[in-house]
Amino acid sequence: MVGRAVRRLAVRAAVLAAFLVCAHTSGAADLQLAPPSLSFVAAPEVTFPLGPGQQNFLPGAAARIGVEYSPPSIPFLSIESAALVGFTPITDGLGTTSQLGAFLGAAWRFPIVGPLSARAFARAGYEAGLVYGDPLSDVGGAPAVEAGLGASLLLTPGLALRLDGSWMYVVGANGSASVSLSIVARPRMGRPQPSGTGSPRTGLSIGRVELGEVYPALRRSYLNHPIGTVEIVNTGRRTLSDVRVSIRVAGLMEKPRESAARPVLKPGETWEAPVLVALDAAAARGSASSARAEISVTCLEAGDRWEVRHSGDLQVMDPHALAGDDISQAAAFVLPLDPSIRDLSQAVAGAAAADEASGGSRPVRAAAAIREVLRQVGVRVVPGEGLRRVKYPSETIRDGSGSDADAAVLAASVLEGAGFRAALVRVGNRMLVAVQADGGPPAGRTVGSVEAPVIDAGGSRWLPMDPGATGGFLPVTRAACDAWDSAMKSGQATLVPVRTAWLEYASAPLPTGSSPVIAPPVQGLREAVAAALTDSTPATGSPAAASADAAPGAAATDGKTPAARPPRRLLVAFTARPGARISEIQRASVSDSLSLALQRAGVGILVIPFGSGSFPDSEGARAEAARKAGADCYLVVSVGDADAPGKFSAETFDTLSRNSTKATFAGGTAERAAADPDWSPVVDLLGRAYGG
Repeated sequence: MVGRAVRRLAVRAAVLAAFLVCAHTSGAADLQLAPPSLSFVAAPEVTFPLGPGQQNFLPGAAARIGVEYSPPSIPFLSIESAALVGFTPITDGLGTTSQLGAFLGAAWRFPIVGPLSARAFARAGYEAGLVYGDPLSDVGGAPAVEAGLGASLLLTPGLALRLDGSWMYVVGANGSASVSLSIVARPRMGRPQPSGTGSPRTGLSIGRVELGEVYPALRRSYLNHPIGTVEIVNTGRRTLSDVRVSIRVAGLMEKPRESAARPVLKPGETWEAPVLVALDAAAARGSASSARAEISVTCLEAGDRWEVRHSGDLQVMDPHALAGDDISQAAAFVLPLDPSIRDLSQAVAGAAAADEASGGSRPVRAAAAIREVLRQVGVRVVPGEGLRRVKYPSETIRDGSGSDADAAVLAASVLEGAGFRAALVRVGNRMLVAVQADGGPPAGRTVGSVEAPVIDAGGSRWLPMDPGATGGFLPVTRAACDAWDSAMKSGQATLVPVRTAWLEYASAPLPTGSSPVIAPPVQGLREAVAAALTDSTPATGSPAAASADAAPGAAATDGKTPAARPPRRLLVAFTARPGARISEIQRASVSDSLSLALQRAGVGILVIPFGSGSFPDSEGARAEAARKAGADCYLVVSVGDADAPGKFSAETFDTLSRNSTKATFAGGTAERAAADPDWSPVVDLLGRAYGG
């Protein structure tokens, strides 16, 4: 008989476990987590004697430890049990009384607003006492009753702070008043409850959830641009406060990230909250697949923290894929700080800084130089997958080949790294690259002394270049202009400046394992550029052997003009003071926004985000960290705390010149001016962007 009952109980437990697993893994099932029903209380007290004989006692102290239980069917009621230890001095130093008691009672909670609530309670029990210092005293005891009022503040879902005042009467003895400050711990010990059961539910509910496809190369953009929305509804009769939305993607996010928050959601109100993700680097190392996404919505209702969860599949695309034919997205693959192209960028900067006697303006020479560099490092343009898939620059160099989109992204990366403004150009289903010829209004279809053909877009003139075309430099450029004109007539022409595209699609994080490529000697590159500008040298032929003794510094310019100097590489470390209220996703967003702002400021500086972890404290250690990251200077920005939200400090250090600048800002105004004039534009930019 007993064995049969045990087997029946095991079968029921297995069925229940299977149901819970299915409910947890179903994409359509929402899980509702009720507030913890069991609490543990620790309360120090101060007691004051009252009633008959109070003149014989002084104020004393007590400590109470208790356990409370709130039935799910009556969440505002709690059943309490507690043990009490107290000490009360006798007047005139005649001794001390010691009390030990046990009580059982109940309390009723009254919500006030948000996490604050009031309570009324009553207890009954037995208290025993002993007088120390009196050799004739014995242990005695009597029944006791207690009643009081209090207030409770919910600090976190599992922790509350409580202030109580009470009056206790020991039958046949004396009374006392007490004030206690309690710490209430509420560990979650129950299982998630599927919504729709007969148990009481919060008014918090998740409605329609829409999640779009995720493209790993654009993951920095998702810090500011939602991947979807979640509909949150207050179906109850009470106002919900402190409503927070977070998401976790299994295998691609280490922990949940807060996505959106709202202070109040009134009864019957619906909120369509954005879903923001901060994907880890693992997203860029896999292939197209689906990942499990869990959305968590929490709120405060009547002083209790409730949570509702929704699970579903999130489609993660191939790391090299782009959504549609929007070439702006390809700008995420333009990486001017990639170590594999660092020397190539310096070589192009050096070749473009040649004397005017060699012919052509700097942008024209840069366009001719980048074409020659791609030829000499052995990059061939082969048929690809149109505009839907792009390689990283280091991958194109490693493979020695790529589509026209791959070659255009590589060329744009080198040009931006050399300090030129590059653009991605779409003509039909092909991608070209262009360099900005000047920053003023259009003044004709040619530029420079060699009359290189240009196109007009966005109020500027751009010199287009087809990395895969054969023939002389100027004929190839003219053919690119003709292709632009033809595509314009059919509505299939688009030019997107890289730095403009970065506003929407920030640069992807640098791929791991990249190593510098030895660049062609600068002097030989200058000669090749001069020949290309006169059409005397075709742009075809076998790749020239790379010079083994070409050092990274070989591309240094003659220094005749500041514009010829390659841009400095600035490592940016973003920190928040301990009191600053800023979530992880906000921290990443501000850090990326700062990097993009500096890139667009036109002050000749390229930015390397510091990444995760703590930046060193000492100047020497900071300089070494910047050097290891491939930077020759660093910037540390510290945002103010809650008492001074508009106050922050900035520190820069140039590892080459050993110049440093420190400034503190309040409301956008520098309290101490920058010492190094090279940093003045950066300091001004920070003051405008983060000082207000």
